[in-house]
Amino acid sequence: MDKARKENELPELFQILERNSLTVQKVHKNLREMNKWQRYMRCDGTPDPTIPQEINTFINLSKENPNVDIKSLFEGGRTILQLLDELEMLLSDTPPDELPEATADQYQQTIWDLQELLSNINDKATDILLQKAVDLVDIETGNMQEVVTDENITLCLWANFNKNPRFKGYAFVNHNVEFELPKPLAMSDIAVRILHTHYDHISCRSPTFYAHQRVFKMKPVAVEIKEDIDEDLEVPAGVEQQKIMEDQKAPEEQKAFEEQKALEEQHVLEAKQSTDEEAKPVRLTRTKSAISTSSKEEAEMRSGASSREGIGEDIERKVLSVEPIKDIPSNERIEMNVVDYNQYTPLGGIYYFDVLKLPPQPKFVKGWRIVQLTDIGLQTCPYPPESTKEDSPTPDEKEGENPPAPPAGITIKLPPKALFFEQPKPARWDPEGKQWRTDGIHSITFDPEEQMLSFKMDTFNIFTLIQRYHVNMPFQFWEIKPVAENEAILTVVAAFTKVEIRIKIRSFLWIHQTTRCLAGERSSEPPQPFGPYPQEDTREDPSALDPEGGIELEVEPTGSSEPAPVLNMGEGLEVGGDDLEEDGVSVVSTGDGLESLSDPSSEDARRVLWENLLQVGLEVAGKLESPISLGELTGALDSLSRGKSLDLDELTVEFFRAFWDILGNDYAGVLGEILKQDDNRKRLTILQDLCQLCPVPMQDNLSNLRGKWMTASTLIISMINAGLNIFPGAESEKYVKINAKNKQVALDTYTQMALVSSVIAFRHSKWNFYSDPEEILLQACENLSGEMIAEEDWSLYMLRPERSHKLKMKESNEELSKEIVENTDFYSNLYHMMRGLASDAAKERILNTDHLFFSSMHEILEATQLLTHTLPVN
Repeated sequence: MDKARKENELPELFQILERNSLTVQKVHKNLREMNKWQRYMRCDGTPDPTIPQEINTFINLSKENPNVDIKSLFEGGRTILQLLDELEMLLSDTPPDELPEATADQYQQTIWDLQELLSNINDKATDILLQKAVDLVDIETGNMQEVVTDENITLCLWANFNKNPRFKGYAFVNHNVEFELPKPLAMSDIAVRILHTHYDHISCRSPTFYAHQRVFKMKPVAVEIKEDIDEDLEVPAGVEQQKIMEDQKAPEEQKAFEEQKALEEQHVLEAKQSTDEEAKPVRLTRTKSAISTSSKEEAEMRSGASSREGIGEDIERKVLSVEPIKDIPSNERIEMNVVDYNQYTPLGGIYYFDVLKLPPQPKFVKGWRIVQLTDIGLQTCPYPPESTKEDSPTPDEKEGENPPAPPAGITIKLPPKALFFEQPKPARWDPEGKQWRTDGIHSITFDPEEQMLSFKMDTFNIFTLIQRYHVNMPFQFWEIKPVAENEAILTVVAAFTKVEIRIKIRSFLWIHQTTRCLAGERSSEPPQPFGPYPQEDTREDPSALDPEGGIELEVEPTGSSEPAPVLNMGEGLEVGGDDLEEDGVSVVSTGDGLESLSDPSSEDARRVLWENLLQVGLEVAGKLESPISLGELTGALDSLSRGKSLDLDELTVEFFRAFWDILGNDYAGVLGEILKQDDNRKRLTILQDLCQLCPVPMQDNLSNLRGKWMTASTLIISMINAGLNIFPGAESEKYVKINAKNKQVALDTYTQMALVSSVIAFRHSKWNFYSDPEEILLQACENLSGEMIAEEDWSLYMLRPERSHKLKMKESNEELSKEIVENTDFYSNLYHMMRGLASDAAKERILNTDHLFFSSMHEILEATQLLTHTLPVN
């Protein structure tokens, strides 16, 4: 019975996955072609970075640009960053079969050239300011201190004109930056530059950077299984016909495979030979997909050796043999003081802490302004200076030794565009070894309340801040909650924070009054009005819609009364014109004959809603408009029943009563601010934030990402770069405790969970930690309404390589029992088990699951590795 079911279910599962894979590949290919066409038709004056003639002309003209206007230079820098993002997106999103190796190398070389050009622009801006430093001298200090800010950089300059031997340092108070000048430099013609770039173009110069960076890409699913199905197995005619067509092309595929393999081996050999001689950052290795088709000979050998009895197990083993695409980790041993990208992540951008030689300043002679023209550019002042001491050492000095030079001190506030869950570590850049190092840095102090970090370095250097890669791992809990068809919320409770990622497919999304077109560019149409009601599309062609899918991310801290940032993201997903959601659109029927008033903004709808509302007198209205007092809130809290929750965070009435002396004033203050708002839309926004977050104001460190639409892979990378990392790396098991499970079973489970996640709720089970490595235990429950699920409705399921079934025990049991529920069936996989136990409405929704929703959910689940990186809380 089990064998027959397996032989029927596994080929069906394969067909579903293959169909989803091919559809997603087609959608992404069409999207890339459309982006290419829109790039070709763009007329904004920016060059196409994929065309060598255009980009080389742009680079050369930028180098020779005589413009000395700082604002214009920084505008050019923003253009360069846009071109860099465009090239990096092409390299990461284009599959290898569409991007030849030579073209990829060309793009990478262009990236290096643009990064160098951007660095030259920053140096040029610094040189321009220093050449006229005498005109910017502050009367009070006698020195020049100037700050230039841009959305991507902050440039703080100080020039020494006063020559005060007792000068110790200067603080740029408004920008929370302070430096301590070594005493030997107090009498020198020098300038100090503290340049903070919000981007990181330094880490990629390290040879080990890409070896330790996990690359997340959209992946096709299990294509090679069709060569491993035995001929005796009955498969549908469509699959059999496709297999015959592929067999006819086998010689050509074998030849192409051998050529590609030889080419890859040659590239690997060249890469090994040039590792020590490489002067520029290594290019991101574009590995072939792990699911590429095997050679015909290997397929025939496997098919010949497989009997009908072992077909089911063979299919089950290979149906989802897809691993996350990772770079091969480096086997070289890393020194103790060298930053290992497997353990630490640079955050918050790069700080250039330089001491520069002051260029010749203009002189005024008899009304003439005399300027000495130089074409040298910025010149660094070496520190510590080389010893020129030839006299005999003093009694305090040892023979042959010089006293150490005083260190350079720096104090900064933690960057606002990154999340730090613990005290960060400063790391300096080693230009010779092309790596971040932590030695040469000492006297580190940190003020957690002010978020100020101070330290000293033996020399002026480039530095960054690093945080543990696994600071939020292992996880404590996770849950997938369906909201509607092709919409679900993934909640992950990590060590320091709680993250909610919303994945949905819809055609219209108004988040923070932002619109985005499919190609990733701002729409030329005016922004749609913010509100809970989608607007009816008036265009005749449904394909003219701007299809978008949403990935909404909410973050809040655990174990703290402070709120966390809210981040809204999305993926440019494609849906048909018939898939428009109408949530928030009301249908009104009245005795006046007004029916189907689907537009709440119409005059008729407003009249029906408001004409019969009761009115109150002026005295009562005055009381209603008066501020809410703390006593009124306290009375309302006392009137609530025990065990109730005031909010979506599930904090009970008992919690608020216990801590009301701490939270009461804050609630009263927030509600007062809401009532002061004149705009109903602002009231709605604050109320929504209040329902989701604790009502204590705090800085939103993710505001730079809020409201931006992006693919699942871009979301993952953006969260890692922002410090919100819930995605294990290639070697995470070496640095954090995990729940070791059969890797293939875990990967299969992620895939099948994604197929049913718009109708089946899943969540963590503590018994998964106590089960065998070949077993995975999780809780599941059908949820069509999107409402909260009662604890008794959850059921426990066990997944094994050979079968899946429902357990009799509950999560609240004190001991693990593998007893199976009576009168239950065995299934070969999670997908068919959930579909077999689901209601008719749930089955229909499962079958209608959008391929792009599945792809996004699958990529997020595979990246988080929830089944192995979640441990029970002691």
